[in-house]
Amino acid sequence: MNNKWIVLIAIIAVGGFIAGCGRDHRSSKNDRLIKIVSKRLQLDDQQKAKLVLLHKELENLRYETNRDHSQLKEEFVSLLEADSLDQQQVLNIIERKQSQVDELAPQVVGVVSDFHSSLSQEQRKKLVEEIKKHSHGQRYKRHHFRGRFNS
Repeated sequence: MNNKWIVLIAIIAVGGFIAGCGRDHRSSKNDRLIKIVSKRLQLDDQQKAKLVLLHKELENLRYETNRDHSQLKEEFVSLLEADSLDQQQVLNIIERKQSQVDELAPQVVGVVSDFHSSLSQEQRKKLVEEIKKHSHGQRYKRHHFRGRFNS
């Protein structure tokens, strides 16, 4: 797997952790979200400011990448309605989204890196634990299977 995908996955994981801590409406709960993450990681004021910036960048990334969602959905549905799937058109849609991520990723990666470098080793360890604890797969395993299918 190339480095671009690893970085993108890491950004999504950090964003997922931050978003997972605040399950209510985004616009009205940002302060609560920052407070929860700050408390769990025991952040100082400087680290908290970097977390706020990271949260804003992730919200911007989410907004920018979802801004044309309904248009893309309509395009894709119209491709599926055809008698045969135009593979080149599907690839064009994917390439447009990929170029959008490529354009936004460097700025987000910089903010993630700045936040990461401000954390102590203990805080980084706690961050990883929280991400693992709040990952979708772990929640699914915990809440749906209740241990019956664990190997």
